[in-house]
Amino acid sequence: MVKLIAFLLAAFLPALALAQQPIKIIVPFGAGGGLDNLARAVAEEIRKGGEMVIVENKPGASTIIGTRSAINSSGRTLLATVAVLVQLPHLYRVPPFELRELKPVSLAVRASTVLMVSKASGLSTDLKQILAAAKVQQINYASYGTGTTAHLNGALLEKLAGVPLVHVPYKGGVDAMQDLYAGRVQLSFDATGTAIDSWKAGKVGLVAVAAEQRLAAIPQVPTLRELGYPVGITGWQGFLAPASMPDAEVVKLNALVVSALRQPHVAAMLQRWGLELVASSPAEFAWALREQYAAWRQVIASVGLLGSM
Repeated sequence: MVKLIAFLLAAFLPALALAQQPIKIIVPFGAGGGLDNLARAVAEEIRKGGEMVIVENKPGASTIIGTRSAINSSGRTLLATVAVLVQLPHLYRVPPFELRELKPVSLAVRASTVLMVSKASGLSTDLKQILAAAKVQQINYASYGTGTTAHLNGALLEKLAGVPLVHVPYKGGVDAMQDLYAGRVQLSFDATGTAIDSWKAGKVGLVAVAAEQRLAAIPQVPTLRELGYPVGITGWQGFLAPASMPDAEVVKLNALVVSALRQPHVAAMLQRWGLELVASSPAEFAWALREQYAAWRQVIASVGLLGSM
């Protein structure tokens, strides 16, 4: 009997200790951006169920700092991240991380990006005029880091248009948008919600959508494909856990995240931001990551950036 009790304690105490730990969500960007807002909305809903949740912003190195921090974490850690997770490994000769170092928890949303032009730049929202200007003057486009969706959208447009565009990477979307507003950079691709808010504030003009079809939130804005440039890279935002996390805990965290995302007011908020709610299972997210990993390798190779760092 004593041995049985000891066995049961050894089996269940680690799981019990894990369940009593707070949930830490690491965001590899600075505070105030779209991913940070999503992570904090999810955290707030989880807290309502009695859990303690901490959101930590760890920006820098195109999300590598935050991603590595999550990979090396123990306990109930979630990494809130974007498509850069399946982009960066292809850019480096020695990848800064591998997908196998993380376990998918839930694909939260799919997100299109919008090409914006700074109102302070004096440039038109007409893409033909912007590209014509790029032939005679330096046109900079901002991104929230090298190898991100924003960067690769710009690189693909540059290749297809055959005009020089200068990439200016930032630690995060907030810093990039500040320089866009000021006209220090002229163009930027960013999430729909950020683009719409900036447009309503009179800071930017909306040029085109990098998507297969026009967005319901801004139906007047054409797609890049309509304008003759088939750039339709769709981004996403999701949650992953360190590979060391037990599968049973991944299932529990998935239930918490999915429940938070599906709350009516959260779903409505995501819709206002121009995001498509997914709230997937771990297995569905794992399949999507494998598919995107292969697709992004082709995109990155097509713009000559494969293994360039």
